[in-house]
Amino acid sequence: MSGRSQQFRFAVATAVVMSVFVAGVAAATAITHKGGDVSAVYTATGTADHGGVTSSTSYIDVPNMKITVHVPSSQKALLVITFSADTDCLSTGGLDEACYLNALVDGAPAGPQEFHFSAGKTGHASLESVQWVAGPLTSGDHVVDIQYKTSHVSTYTDFFVYERTLTVLRSKV
Repeated sequence: MSGRSQQFRFAVATAVVMSVFVAGVAAATAITHKGGDVSAVYTATGTADHGGVTSSTSYIDVPNMKITVHVPSSQKALLVITFSADTDCLSTGGLDEACYLNALVDGAPAGPQEFHFSAGKTGHASLESVQWVAGPLTSGDHVVDIQYKTSHVSTYTDFFVYERTLTVLRSKV
């Protein structure tokens, strides 16, 4: 093999390794937001007496988990959305079943994404707490809504949400 051929192969191999490395770093890079002091706190709570259950494969509202957040005139805001709940994701089938939570702000998904919970066959409720970030948002009223669904791939799956709290922190940007 000639020296030129070896150099070419080395250059190609190096380029491939570097592109994989750069792609990996880009994929792992966190999205950051910076806000100021918390300027408002909004909360909603629900109890087991008025809990929710769904077997829907499309997102639907979790009962009583919707808040309207006001951003004052000529301001922008960052929202930190926290949903904590006693949940149970039950399936009559296999491990391919799951339950999902998502937060919407003005009808659009908040970042980073929906959250996934694996289904179990027994009634072992667990406490879950997840967070999303939205913004910067312009002045006006913004609706924050928590929704849930199941995968319902091959068997019947129920997603129970018992005691729960939705907390939204508004920070000036």
